[in-house]
Amino acid sequence: MRAEPSLQPAQPNYRLFEEGFICLDRDPNFPDEINRGMPLITRDGYLTGHVAAVVVDLTKNEVTSVLFNRGRRVADYRLINIDAIEYVSEHVILLNINRESTASLSEWDGGIG
Repeated sequence: MRAEPSLQPAQPNYRLFEEGFICLDRDPNFPDEINRGMPLITRDGYLTGHVAAVVVDLTKNEVTSVLFNRGRRVADYRLINIDAIEYVSEHVILLNINRESTASLSEWDGGIG
């Protein structure tokens, strides 16, 4: 059984971008692209939000987490570590956490450092 991923990314030296590439456990020669607006679906099928930006660690030049909006009418931004991503297709991101786990994601305070 796989351990639950860390839901809180560490944030030393970061910048937000509209898109970015991540390498999951598959072939690192074929990274997955994450773009603004992509829906995030939990492993139990719940639409938890849409990508607002990717967070890039500037010291390593790699995506560490995804900033997404949970809000339907009012903005509700949250951060999720890329460890919580199971699969990325061309149009959707599947998470390896369930709907209940998304409630524990901390709200984004507008800063990334």
